[in-house]
Parts: sequence; structure tokens; C-alpha cells
Amino acid sequence: MDRYPWQLSGGQQQRVAIARALILEPKLLLFDEPLSNLDAALREEARMWLRDLLKSLSITAIYVTHDVREALFIGDRIGVLHSGRMVFIGKIEELYEKIDKPEIAKLIGYNILSGKVMDSIVLIIKP
Repeated sequence: MDRYPWQLSGGQQQRVAIARALILEPKLLLFDEPLSNLDAALREEARMWLRDLLKSLSITAIYVTHDVREALFIGDRIGVLHSGRMVFIGKIEELYEKIDKPEIAKLIGYNILSGKVMDSIVLIIKP
């Protein structure tokens, strides 16, 4: 309380921003890469407290991130955007069970190999 905003750490600034948003008692929160400017150790810690906070308050949040691990850790449902289009929306389990598009597989970290089946021999051709 005795410090100015620029004297706070990145994690402290993030907590203050979230507290300011929560004071309005919103039904929906939008997060746009909220942890992107934090160092790796602080980011891991912030992921946990943010997930726990959102669950304890039962607030719906739309959480935008390019970090797949972060999305899978925080989210209950996942939406995958590719080239400006929503190519998947569903539960995390469904994301892995129903991958039917190469762009989804690439976005969540799968390696895509092309190949041909010839006389019961599979030739793998690396891209």
C-alpha cells in the first residue's frame, strides 16, 4: 500500500489489476495474455493462484494465450483459433480425443508426419 504502481513487481501489478477488475463483481472476465510478461518461475506461481482464484469465485473467464500449457492448466474448456477461425471448442479431453485437423494438432504440440503405405511398409517422410 505504501508503494507506487511502478515500484511493484510484475506479479504484484498483475494481482492489483485482477483485484481492480474483481471489485466490480463481473459475471465474465476477459484475460488477454495476462502472464506473458512474467518470468518463468513467477508465471508458474501466478498460473496456480489465478486458476484457484477463478474457481473459488466461480467466475467465467475467457483467457487468451499462446501458451498451450497455460491454457490446458487454467481452462475447463478450450477454444482453438487458427487463421482467425475457431477450429475447435470443447473440453480438454475432447481436444486430444477428437483431433481431426492438422492445424489443431500442430497448435497443441503434436508432430505431423506425412507418409505412404506401400506393400505393408510405411514410409515416413519428414516435412
